[in-house]
Amino acid sequence: MTLHQQQGADLGERMAQAIKTNLRKFRRVVLIGTDAPSLSTEQIERAIKKLGEPNDIVITPAEDGGYVLIGMSRHCDAVFQSVPWGSDKVLAATRENVRLNNLTRFELEPCWDIDRVEDYWRYKKMRI
Repeated sequence: MTLHQQQGADLGERMAQAIKTNLRKFRRVVLIGTDAPSLSTEQIERAIKKLGEPNDIVITPAEDGGYVLIGMSRHCDAVFQSVPWGSDKVLAATRENVRLNNLTRFELEPCWDIDRVEDYWRYKKMRI
């Protein structure tokens, strides 16, 4: 694993740049949120497999209207543009961008992430 400085003015630009850069070296790229303890290794492996079937994009929705994983086998900056980051409209806007750009999409089962105090307590219960 290597670490790289993120590039871009907002979350969408940073994710687009990370995917674009890594697709120069790899056929499939998956980004995962660091705040998604419910995302399993099996789900990540399934996302990688689904990108090879082929699907242009694989998404694991978050229960709150965002997503905890996005993977691409074909880069498209437009997927990450005009998305209201940090809102419950992230997934809907991303789906629309995928549709408008004629990309194929596969969605895995939803997961939850830690964005609120209630999510933190849910995480603490999971760890007991």
